[in-house]
Amino acid sequence: VRGDEAGSLWFLSERVGFTKEMDEEWKAAFHQEHIAKTLHLKFGRFCISTLLLTAFELVFLLKWRVWHYPHQVYSRHMRWIIFVYSRGIVITMGMLWWFAAESQKCVRRRPFATQLALFVTGCVSTLLMYISYDALCYSQSIVYRKLSTGHFHAPQDQTLTLNFFMFFCLSMRMHQLPIWLSLGFLPFMLGILGLHRYFHIFFPWAVYKGREVEPPFSDEALLVLLIQVCINVAISHEVEQSSRRRFKAQRAVRLTEERTTYILDALMPPLVVEEICRLPASTVPSHQYRHATIAQSDLCGFTQLASTKKPTEVVQFMGELFGSFDVLTDRHGVYKVETVGDAYIAGMAEKPLTPTNSPVAVVLFGLDMVRAVDDWARGLGVKVACRVGIHYGECIGGIVGSEMQRYHLFGEMMTVVEVLESTAPEGKVQASAACRCAVLEQMEEFNIPEQVALFHERGDLVLRTSKDEEHEYDEVGGRTFIVQSYAQNRQAQA
Repeated sequence: VRGDEAGSLWFLSERVGFTKEMDEEWKAAFHQEHIAKTLHLKFGRFCISTLLLTAFELVFLLKWRVWHYPHQVYSRHMRWIIFVYSRGIVITMGMLWWFAAESQKCVRRRPFATQLALFVTGCVSTLLMYISYDALCYSQSIVYRKLSTGHFHAPQDQTLTLNFFMFFCLSMRMHQLPIWLSLGFLPFMLGILGLHRYFHIFFPWAVYKGREVEPPFSDEALLVLLIQVCINVAISHEVEQSSRRRFKAQRAVRLTEERTTYILDALMPPLVVEEICRLPASTVPSHQYRHATIAQSDLCGFTQLASTKKPTEVVQFMGELFGSFDVLTDRHGVYKVETVGDAYIAGMAEKPLTPTNSPVAVVLFGLDMVRAVDDWARGLGVKVACRVGIHYGECIGGIVGSEMQRYHLFGEMMTVVEVLESTAPEGKVQASAACRCAVLEQMEEFNIPEQVALFHERGDLVLRTSKDEEHEYDEVGGRTFIVQSYAQNRQAQA
């Protein structure tokens, strides 16, 4: 058994593969389903039925005047006292469980203690019922046998013996205990058989006083009860096997659903996934966004760095950088649209792209991407920087592909974002005039300090890429701006 696996028993094949965590989870689920859920109802019925049965049998006790027949262990006048006290204790224990199970707090929080207490209660109740029926049955008395000599008829108390068998069978099946506790009824029943078979050894004073010592029930009768206990153990074994098998299957389905949901959330916005679940299978949703803020980043100098590194190192570098970007998307509530090569595209818009829409958050996200790359490059001692372009406007979102489906954004806006990114200075964030207006409007509406995002208009005559390609300002909607921010204000706003 591995260190992270629960110990397995040879007769519990379905326990194989259970870790300690899984076993504890199964125990809690089994306890809730088979015990805690209906515990108060079961004990309520138990108390009422036992009380009615006791009242019915008490009438026969008085009718037959069983105190006239001497008992083989104690005085004949003690018969009705022992009967009443034994039944009273059984009913009292049942009522205590009944009231305790109403709240279900302790019952649910402590499965092991509850199940062990139920086992002990079952054993004590069965023993007390055995004692009470022994006090009630008188046909084994020598006086009764002398009075019934020459008459062939069944003893009047024979039906009461059947009542004990019925109580025993019902009490054994009242609670579906785990197999390890159900096995405990076997030595308990063997103990009653020993007490019954060797009555004279346990009660030697009865022999000493000259009383004829005979057990209250026949050996055959208690052997039937032992067989019933074995049947209950077999049933408990099958129930636990089925429960563990079902638990593993349900857990596998749940883990698959969680993984599927995680993958879908990575490929599509969570609100889009929820919309897909509500729509017919053949329907593919699409959305028109009128207030979208999209950022696109590019790694300057990374291509040159990658040419000098091994493929595994390049993949590791990209994982580290894009992993830090993913953390920033969670921090700012930005949705990661896609990655193309070393370009990272993310943004916000109205639902269902993101739950909230904040141009300020996208700008702060772009600034943090630049800073994250600077910190990473400084730590490795390499010359890599990040440039970011941000634009505000309209776009269309929809699912593309039949096999590998992804949620993409389309429209002229994406072209503008690409131009802004390619013409941004290294280590800087370039925003369009539309983006600046949207950010300033939000800052004014929510009283955000202006130091959080400072916009400086570019003075270049044209926009120029690193490949010396020129773009007019009209292509991006007018003059562009370089965004700066004080670190402390950016952290507070984030």
